[in-house]
Amino acid sequence: MRSRVAGGLGWGVRVVNAIGFGRGFRKPRRAANLFRLVAALAALAAVLNLTRCGFVLCAAGRGGLGMGFGDGAGGGYEKSTLAKELASLYVGDGDAESRFGDARFGDENKPRMIPKLIHQTYKTRDVPDAARPMMATWADMNPGWEVRFWDDAACLEMVRVAFPEYASAYESLPKNVERSDFFRYLVVLRFGGVYSDIDATCVQPLDSWIRGSDSLVVGWEGEFGTDEMAYSRHFVRRRQVLNWAFAGAKGHPALREVCDQIASRFQTTFSNNANRDTLERTGPGVFTDAVLRHWWRHSAGRNAVPREVLPASLGGGDDFWDDESKRGGETGETGETETETETETETETEKWSVRVMPKVSFGTHPSGEDGVSQADESVLIAHKYLGSWKSGKGWSAGKSWADLLRTFWHSLVGDLAQHRAARAATDKWYAMPSVNPHQGYPVSTNFDPPFDVLTHLLGTWRTRSDTGVMVNERDVEHASTEAAGASLTKWGRYQPSGERDVSRRDPQTADALVGSLETLRGSVDAKFHLVDVNAGLGYVSLAAASRGFSVLALSAENDARALFAGAAKHNGFAKLIEIRGLRIGGRGEGFCRALVAAERTRDRDRGDQAISGATQVTIETLRVARINREDGAGSSQTAGFAETRLPFACALAASLGIVALDDLILVGDEDTSSGKKIGALRVASNGWELHVIRGAARLLTENPPNVLVLELAPFRLRLADFFASDDDDDAAGATGGDELLLSKNELARRKELVEQEVTATMKWLWGLGYTAVAHAGEACDERRRISEKNEKPKLERETDEKQTWCAFSLRDVASLCSLPHAEHPETVMLRHRGEVAG
Repeated sequence: MRSRVAGGLGWGVRVVNAIGFGRGFRKPRRAANLFRLVAALAALAAVLNLTRCGFVLCAAGRGGLGMGFGDGAGGGYEKSTLAKELASLYVGDGDAESRFGDARFGDENKPRMIPKLIHQTYKTRDVPDAARPMMATWADMNPGWEVRFWDDAACLEMVRVAFPEYASAYESLPKNVERSDFFRYLVVLRFGGVYSDIDATCVQPLDSWIRGSDSLVVGWEGEFGTDEMAYSRHFVRRRQVLNWAFAGAKGHPALREVCDQIASRFQTTFSNNANRDTLERTGPGVFTDAVLRHWWRHSAGRNAVPREVLPASLGGGDDFWDDESKRGGETGETGETETETETETETETEKWSVRVMPKVSFGTHPSGEDGVSQADESVLIAHKYLGSWKSGKGWSAGKSWADLLRTFWHSLVGDLAQHRAARAATDKWYAMPSVNPHQGYPVSTNFDPPFDVLTHLLGTWRTRSDTGVMVNERDVEHASTEAAGASLTKWGRYQPSGERDVSRRDPQTADALVGSLETLRGSVDAKFHLVDVNAGLGYVSLAAASRGFSVLALSAENDARALFAGAAKHNGFAKLIEIRGLRIGGRGEGFCRALVAAERTRDRDRGDQAISGATQVTIETLRVARINREDGAGSSQTAGFAETRLPFACALAASLGIVALDDLILVGDEDTSSGKKIGALRVASNGWELHVIRGAARLLTENPPNVLVLELAPFRLRLADFFASDDDDDAAGATGGDELLLSKNELARRKELVEQEVTATMKWLWGLGYTAVAHAGEACDERRRISEKNEKPKLERETDEKQTWCAFSLRDVASLCSLPHAEHPETVMLRHRGEVAG
């Protein structure tokens, strides 16, 4: 039974075993001394908390909220049911193939790829008492499935009879755990079915999530932003597939490749660390590599992405185009060439598919590490970590009691992860494989119906953006894409307002937004059911396409757009999703002035003469427009961009290829301008969201979508016209520099101006008929918390785990602007009063 020690949890497992709850598992040496140490440290923790806040347990503070915007209260809290109403419009009938023509879900009248077999193994048939209830869950939850138990003798006999070519390597492996690893791949390769460690429980019936067409289903164990973070948590890959539970079809080539690799390298030493050596030789290291290779090898999305997105063994990586020998077809470790692989038929590709489930499916930990609880409703298999094969010498050799005390101290002050990562690089055994920062990683979503998305590795945006400080829109786009990818890897779903909303039971943005499109199902008057601005990795767009809706997705972020296109092709959605690499902005002087300021800040040293020339032309145009406006109005200052303005020719916007939605949809698209309906419009946050909304004035007035979703991050809003001075040069660069260093007075002034603009925009949308409004995010959380504290009479007692959306009225703008997290947008959902629900 594989176990990974995480922080002080390793101590906890040993203590539990020592006091009798782990009967049958190996007891640690010096258990009594270790128990005394833990008790003493627990007492120390209680004392420290008492001295810090006057209570034995302190509540964690809400960090980073508002970034200087204050603690505005606004109106009282009231729960909103808008998202639930919209999501309820969709009623899944369980027949995805007939409804959407999607063959991925298989036909139950055909033979299943993964047979109804469950395999478990232990060294003898005398399994530990603690594991027996967990083993029983597999039979109890899965009537009609056969459970096969294999002890060491039966394992050896099976290998010798079924795989004589592997018998020598199997018997020569130095550790029992390595033979256990090897056997699990072999038994599923030979018979097919589901493998599970005996200390893992089946939480949901296998038939509820294994599809008829599935041929290999595995799960992500975790992902880290740096090699040091991964190493400090005893991972051998920055993003790692677990192997304590998986499902596979008989003869799957990915399992065959894993077995070939083990057999050819069973005598290889990978590391001076005995535990890491095992993880590389037979464990998640070799398994992860094979899974990713075969996902791409058998994916239709492979030909829709740049070659650099592929694993290096398939010709991807930074060095691919520098090696002429790789262009004509590379021979991989399995002996297949790229040319041979690309000639596979569609039937073969579907047969040997790979589905990688998010961490929440198989990879949760009893401690709830990484914020993913085993109580989450999306958990399919729960690993309980009752025993450990790992040697204490493998992780702890050379560490003193002082080292352990320092570790415990950092766990108290809240920077344990950073402390362990910093020490990892100084470890004499430190080594991690090189990472391709461009590679795409698949994950199967927890949407209904499920589909696959592609994400980048966590942490890569920092190495690829222009700066290390997130102050420009390109950094914001990279960081937002990374946040979405990290959430999808953990949860199989994404809520832009932060992780706290991802695990809640209320419908999320994608559920409500796509659910609202049911009112247009089958409509011949719909050009695009959804217009998705700043689509990023395409999760919302792919969700709409999974239910058969057409999408216009607008994504200027090249890296994310490449993965989005690959996922659309992989899922068979290419005909439903039109992806355009356009940067969407606003119209008028306010947008143009903000654009000049942003461009000056972002690209001072770029040296692009065309852009520099367009910037100077735009500055002069703005100066002339201001003079004419002042002469005509007799005023030296006008309101911000929320005021209706005449179209304004912005040379810089044209040079940068920025368009307004009105120009793109109502003017540039004749089919849409003829009156065809758009079901929903989503504008994701990148700091320009209010400009984008104002740039869709004609669309929202003449042909309003039923539902509008606006992700609003007040601190990032580009409002350069508010900060302009009389000097045109100063006006162009007024918002330059690091916004986090603005003075307290300037932050207060900006807060007031942001509230004015958000208020004006919301009033305008309200007047257009968007009168049913809800919001979700940190501002909603804080409103609810304040109501609980003040015991408002309208408060419905709801736990944070169940309630996500707050009702919204114009008096709540102050809360909306004052309370959100600096980086997590608040999601505002608006329904037009012309929509007929149900």
